[in-house]
Amino acid sequence: MGKEVMGSFESWAQVMGGIFEVVGIPGLLANRETLRRTAVAQSSEWEEFFTLWWAQFQNAPVKVADVYPIASDRELLDSVLCEGDARSQRTRLGKALGRYRDRVFGPYRLTACSADHSEISRWRLEQVSPASARAAVPTAAGEGGGGDFFDISA
Repeated sequence: MGKEVMGSFESWAQVMGGIFEVVGIPGLLANRETLRRTAVAQSSEWEEFFTLWWAQFQNAPVKVADVYPIASDRELLDSVLCEGDARSQRTRLGKALGRYRDRVFGPYRLTACSADHSEISRWRLEQVSPASARAAVPTAAGEGGGGDFFDISA
């Protein structure tokens, strides 16, 4: 059994930590605090993005092209937009919105609307109650997948 502890996953963490220790691979859960800080920072950035979106469009259905300037002009969501031209950045933003569909950031839930006859996806924000917002704490898990808890760089 390893020495790692992780919330309600104690057994899993101890077994996996022990296995990795035996085979000589250190680092299980070594970067969890960094992941937690990154998740909070990303959550705050998305919340700011959605607050600016709401100020401009409220709950009207919008296309990625409509909200892209909010992110690019204010230099928000750099980890999503990355390098590249505006078209590739809009594509990345659209994919990120798809990953975060039905998630709550602050007082807003991102929802997908039906595509129109042009097949362009549309998105809408809904305001949620403070109790709903507290119950749905976003994390960065959607960004990195399961490898986020294992750091083999050590």
